Formats: sequence, C-alpha cells, structure tokens
Amino acid sequence: MSAAQTSTGSGRRVGRPFRPGQSGNPGGRPKGLAKATRELVGEDGMKLVELWWDIARDETRRDSDRLEASKLLADRGWGKAPAYMPMEEDNP
Repeated sequence: MSAAQTSTGSGRRVGRPFRPGQSGNPGGRPKGLAKATRELVGEDGMKLVELWWDIARDETRRDSDRLEASKLLADRGWGKAPAYMPMEEDNP
C-alpha cells in the first residue's frame, strides 16, 4: 500500500482507493433523475422559485438560509456573477 493509500483501524482504505483510469462513479448520475425531478416540480420550476422566495422573505429563518435562497433566485433570474473582473492596463 502506498503512502496515499493508508488503512484505518476499521480496515477501511483512506486516500485514493481507485486505480489509475478507474472512475469512482462509473455509472454516472442515474438516468431518470432529471425526469423524476421535473415530474415532481413541473417543467417550469415555479414551485422551486416560490419555495426559495418564501425562504428569502421568512424573517424567522437563519440568515444563511435566507441568503442562500436569495443567491439561488438571483443566479437563475440574472445569471451568476463573474468570478473575476477583467483588468484594464491603465486601471490597476
């Protein structure tokens, strides 16, 4: 066993138990998950939007939950903010 693959006292391997080129999730995402989600929520996602809006306005909820709901609404309504701003040479 290499240094990257050590064993815990329980016999479980820690680190990188997969061989090179071997996927940790060979089957990928279950094929019917997107379809099942749309059947529950509806094609337009309005139920999710209403839920997020209710959470964002609920003053009894944690601030972190309200902020996360607000981010979800903003990202879907106006797109995610860029992770960086391009710098102009004359404006450091």
